[in-house]
Amino acid sequence: MRIMIGVTEIGGNIPVVAGALRQLGHQVTTVVRQKNSWWPIEYDVDFSGRDMTIEDVLDIGYLVGTHDVFIFQWARTSLLPNHADYPFIKKAGKKIISCFVGSDVRDTGAYKQWYVDGRRFLEKLPFPEDPVVNPLFSMRMAELHSEIILSQPNQSVLGVRPYHHFFLPMELSLYRQHIPAREVPVVVHAPSKSWLKGTDVIMAALETLKQQGVRYELRFLEGLPNDVVIKELINADVLIDELYFPLHGKLSLEGLACGCAVVNGDREDYEPFPAERPFWYVNPDNIVERLRQLLTDRDLRIRLALEGGPYMKMHHDHVRVMQRVMDKLEQGENCRCDHYPTFFTGGYRLPDGEAIPAELVGATTQLVRRWGLPEGVNLAETVARGLLSPDILKNEQAVPRWSRTQSGGHIFDKTSPVELDLQPEHLREARQI
Repeated sequence: MRIMIGVTEIGGNIPVVAGALRQLGHQVTTVVRQKNSWWPIEYDVDFSGRDMTIEDVLDIGYLVGTHDVFIFQWARTSLLPNHADYPFIKKAGKKIISCFVGSDVRDTGAYKQWYVDGRRFLEKLPFPEDPVVNPLFSMRMAELHSEIILSQPNQSVLGVRPYHHFFLPMELSLYRQHIPAREVPVVVHAPSKSWLKGTDVIMAALETLKQQGVRYELRFLEGLPNDVVIKELINADVLIDELYFPLHGKLSLEGLACGCAVVNGDREDYEPFPAERPFWYVNPDNIVERLRQLLTDRDLRIRLALEGGPYMKMHHDHVRVMQRVMDKLEQGENCRCDHYPTFFTGGYRLPDGEAIPAELVGATTQLVRRWGLPEGVNLAETVARGLLSPDILKNEQAVPRWSRTQSGGHIFDKTSPVELDLQPEHLREARQI
């Protein structure tokens, strides 16, 4: 199969996915529109750093004509502005895989509503408060046009369409698991953004423990290249990643791959899949006591570190991850999904004075007609919140429903699918409002 992957670089992920797909026997073209300065990577096609030209449009037409599958990571960008390429890709009989990776589709206000337990932690952080139309536009375009969507619950608070879990693919041969098993642990904290990771709280907790006689050696790493951080992780006993969010990112996984006991705010009640992740949970309220327990218990650190290697091989080996994605693509729409989103239609409320443009409300309504709703969601109430079009009430019985307790266990009735005909120019106008 001929596969294109692009077009925004996140964490050096594009070449990792490309390498996995090539090992699986596919022909792969890497395309970039937005590079990442931390990852000096060469791509097969490079549109970065310049305005769109006629030559670029012709090159894009060639890409569409010569590839079967298009994998887009970071939902706010694709080959053309405002996702104008999506309908052309679909009309050409090609398939789109959308991979959400974070703030491309995560709205700050909606996220704070969803993460009720952590709201008071999040209120302390200087998050940008973009209008909800920006991430919502990106998400709805992907939901309308993609064969499959890869995401996680914290990224899909605005979502309405069922999706598959996004396991970050990692080339594990690039890491070496080493468990030093020291009595006095070496502790690494390597924030990309100190305010986002909770560095001030972490450092204060470590200082408190030091004053109380808890022994450790701290390696504080900030602004260093990834390869330098990896070398430090291989030599470390403990990685303290972040404490504000009920999830984990790439650094936590790199810590597991290198043999660290990994500390973060990951919570299985908010991110239930996969179960039994080998992290040591902390939050701003319990961080001193939880770190004391970990830093003074050598056997606990070793146990957590030993669990990391098998976990990474099972869930994050890049070839295994991409084989799973391609299997899902082959199975089509009737394959079981991992996540069935419930929050947007069931509980989300727009900020005071903010409204969703009619075109995006229409897109959400079409998706709900096609893919369904959680059982128990009151359609009239959802319409009243400005999230769905009133026309959906005319034939409420035709809207499929799924159980809130069934994550991936329900196959939808596709006997009368609704044609999705919303065009990108309408959504472009909505995004500019």
